Amino acid sequence: MPPALAPVVPKSGRALLAALEQQAQRELAGMMATAPAATPLDPALAGLAWDLGLSGDRVG
Repeated sequence: MPPALAPVVPKSGRALLAALEQQAQRELAGMMATAPAATPLDPALAGLAWDLGLSGDRVG
């Protein structure tokens, strides 16, 4: 008879947040790998984003 497996305890708190962030990063990387090439950014939108304090990572 095989030994009994330890029960799986669901993650909570910071451990859950870390696991969710890792999952989101993996999904985002997968989406970026299949995304079409970026189109040039409208200068007016770039200026507005700059005024709002957004970085280039959040605009593109």
